[in-house]
Amino acid sequence: MTSKPKVGISLYSYGWDIKTGKMTVKDAIDNAASLNVDGIELVDKQHIPNYPHASVYDLIELRDYIESYGLKVSCYSTYIDDLMRTDQRATPEECTRMLLDDIAEAKVLGTKIIRPAMAQVNIKWLPLVKTVMTNVLPTLKKNDIKQALEIHAPLPPKAILEFVKGMKDDYIGLCPDFSAWQMNKQPGMTDLSDKSITETVASFSEMNPIELLEECMPYTIHVHAKAHAFKNGKEVTIPYDKLIPIISKSGYSGYISTEFEGWMMDEVDSREIAKTHVELVRRYL
Repeated sequence: MTSKPKVGISLYSYGWDIKTGKMTVKDAIDNAASLNVDGIELVDKQHIPNYPHASVYDLIELRDYIESYGLKVSCYSTYIDDLMRTDQRATPEECTRMLLDDIAEAKVLGTKIIRPAMAQVNIKWLPLVKTVMTNVLPTLKKNDIKQALEIHAPLPPKAILEFVKGMKDDYIGLCPDFSAWQMNKQPGMTDLSDKSITETVASFSEMNPIELLEECMPYTIHVHAKAHAFKNGKEVTIPYDKLIPIISKSGYSGYISTEFEGWMMDEVDSREIAKTHVELVRRYL
């Protein structure tokens, strides 16, 4: 019998309440655990104590707190800050050192997946990414940690898929983010009539057809179930009813990590949003 995907949650979803001081990172972990998820994803800048100078003690304490609920860190989402200086971008060697530090932190956190992203959201950085990935590959294998290259709007899924195929190594895989298949129009969270939702569905981008996700699944090691807005328990900008079944039927047994981004546009109740989002993913599995 084929295993089903595991449902996880990114603490990024609690961004509004963490940013405004209404919740701590541990409060967010408490709430995520109450939703009976299988794993918790961390984002370096938002959730790691004393970042970018995290101590091993800080990382162990955070890992142990998550594991006290019987959960694991599903993924460590990091950023290669290649725009730290104003005079030039970071060199491949500097990017490599940053990623090696991230891999070491991922090892302490106990996760098997790391998702590094770069400031340049552009396929033009793929040659640099290839150099950096090649440099860190021996360290990934030594620590049994896989690296997921994210397919995220506005990056074309096909280009990222072909890049990962070209790497020809199981330790380099994909993290499809649902933003790549979102609809062109993003309505707000309130005052949405059924007609407006129907019109939004009709405007779904033809540039990234649903079938592309099927092509990506054999190379997928993590999934970001992005969301921007909900109405009556449904995400109004992304076709979850089509994307989740593709993942479920593919034989993928990794994490689908819910990742709500709408808090960047409007004040939200993070706890209610997290509950709605997790329930939505489970509805279509």
